[in-house]
Amino acid sequence: MKQKKATIRDIAKAADVSISTVSRVINDYKWVNPEVRQRIMDVMQELHYVPNYNAAAMARGRTDTIVILVPNIVNPFFTAFVSIAMRTLRKAGYIPLVYETDNDEEEEKELLMGRIAQLADGIISVTDSVPEEVLSEIIAYYEEQNKPMIFVDRNIDVTFADSLMHDNVGAVAGVVDYFVQAGHSRIAMILGNQGASASADKLEGYRLGLHRSGLTLREDYIRWGNWSRETGERETIALLELPEPPTAIFASNNYICLGVLDALASRGMRPGVDISLIGTEECRQDVLDFEKLGITNLRLNSEELAMQASERIIQKLSNGDLLARSNHTKTAFKMQMTERSSVVCLKDETP
Repeated sequence: MKQKKATIRDIAKAADVSISTVSRVINDYKWVNPEVRQRIMDVMQELHYVPNYNAAAMARGRTDTIVILVPNIVNPFFTAFVSIAMRTLRKAGYIPLVYETDNDEEEEKELLMGRIAQLADGIISVTDSVPEEVLSEIIAYYEEQNKPMIFVDRNIDVTFADSLMHDNVGAVAGVVDYFVQAGHSRIAMILGNQGASASADKLEGYRLGLHRSGLTLREDYIRWGNWSRETGERETIALLELPEPPTAIFASNNYICLGVLDALASRGMRPGVDISLIGTEECRQDVLDFEKLGITNLRLNSEELAMQASERIIQKLSNGDLLARSNHTKTAFKMQMTERSSVVCLKDETP
């Protein structure tokens, strides 16, 4: 005969406490005497009682889950980000749920408005494919639900949501300055997805750098694709086949930079000798790779972004007034340039 499953009432009776006290232990409330808590947990184990966490979550209006959206978990930047974010959230008692969007607008939209995201207590998004007008409607929905959203490396208006980003405008303008100081005037840039705020900010920085150096913007030196190695290779070949090819290239993410190197190798060209290249390091693995290759780089900090994003969403979930617009913040991290040997100096330094 099948043994009857123990109920919360059975636990309360065996532990000689009220049903509400058992409920507080199941829901991990802090104001329970440690000895009483342990006694209840011992009884639960003896009676093989398995709490119904779905019911408990519905009763509390919380699931203790945080959704993390990333474009691609294979990219070392997102791998490092997810690893630290998961560790930080777990330490605080939350269950992180990670999903990939593959930089697809419909996939990202579906995940943001899907059942899992709606049940979660909050969302950390490191994606940038959904247009701003659509995203504002999604943000408004979660604001009504009083659920926090943290956007990483996306330039979000501070009246809508919290964002953590890199100073892409200032950083890329600095890249142009660096090339110009080395004597370059034919400077190209390879970007990822059009419409992404990161791409828009980097393009703005490129324009700014050219403008303050007195250089003319050439549309054929601005190349688009996605954030992939294939884009870097394809667009570099296209640049090299121009009647007047650039003497310097800025690769706007780590994978694009590797693609640039593939294209140069296929032509027997070496960065720092035949052409100048500045890339973007996005995590510690990139540092190891590009250091060996001698590639001058802008340095992103995936670890710091992950830590900050996780701590902020935990803090918001700990506060009563989660999403008051006055509480939204935007933080821009400066990007450091690591000088190596991939930029050729074209200036004649002889007296």
